[in-house]
Amino acid sequence: MENRSGYNDDWRLTTDWIASLGDSVPYEEVKARFQKFYWGSNHTPGNVAKEKWLVTHKRLERWSRRAELTLFTGRTRRELSHTLKGTDAAGIFRRAVTMDDVKKGKPDPEGLRLLLNGAAPREALYLGDNIDDALSAKGARVPFLGVLPHGSEAHAARAATLRKLGALEILDSVRDLEKFWT
Repeated sequence: MENRSGYNDDWRLTTDWIASLGDSVPYEEVKARFQKFYWGSNHTPGNVAKEKWLVTHKRLERWSRRAELTLFTGRTRRELSHTLKGTDAAGIFRRAVTMDDVKKGKPDPEGLRLLLNGAAPREALYLGDNIDDALSAKGARVPFLGVLPHGSEAHAARAATLRKLGALEILDSVRDLEKFWT
């Protein structure tokens, strides 16, 4: 399902996946259960405690000297704040747009347009790993780089589609951005 548009929202993806298995669970119930799994409960840490940064602070800092770094995420403001809290990255990303900040989520380009704040789309570069990221970039006319680990299922399933949707390149890792710049 992740290889189709409309599934940047994990709660929607899970609701529709359950339905494809022949069961029906309301979106709000899936969301509530998902949040317990994500945040944890009864002194049991959730998956949020296991998240790791893919890029070092030093590298992000180097990138921020070259370009203004911003975020457009399908996460909620609370989730993003938790991820950035207590890290040096909080000061590196100048602006962020979350699912709480837009009327429609990805693939609608509204979030990218908010981040552009009137700047020419060609002056930006958007990195993403799914169909909705590519469609958002295309809708906002922002150059797009796909990021899919080489040899992964995700790469096999989505690389060709991301290219068809306008990806300039498919990077194996977000860390490869520096190779693209040189």
